[in-house]
Amino acid sequence: MVTVQTEKYGVFDCKPLHFIWSRFDEYTEDNTVMLDDLRRNYIMNKQQGLVIRPFKKAHLTRHLDKELLYLKHYLTLVGQLPKLSHLDHRKWERYLQKHAAGALQGVQQQQ
Repeated sequence: MVTVQTEKYGVFDCKPLHFIWSRFDEYTEDNTVMLDDLRRNYIMNKQQGLVIRPFKKAHLTRHLDKELLYLKHYLTLVGQLPKLSHLDHRKWERYLQKHAAGALQGVQQQQ
């Protein structure tokens, strides 16, 4: 984590992917997606950030939360693309609905 200061968020720690990209040749801005429930953590890598919903009250809602199952299908789909840098991860659920109807049915049947 790196500490940064912005006008919008003040001082906070964020996750700079350049650290990983500079040390591991197989990871680049074209093949990396970072999941987090805090948008500010992507301040240095906005294109790679995919904001997920916070997992709150797990003891009450764990049987209802299927987001990670859907994300698995999304990441499997986009992982086949030559580059991820053109994707808008804010619309990942729409992308999944459009490109993976069969995969979604499998998850819905598990519910």
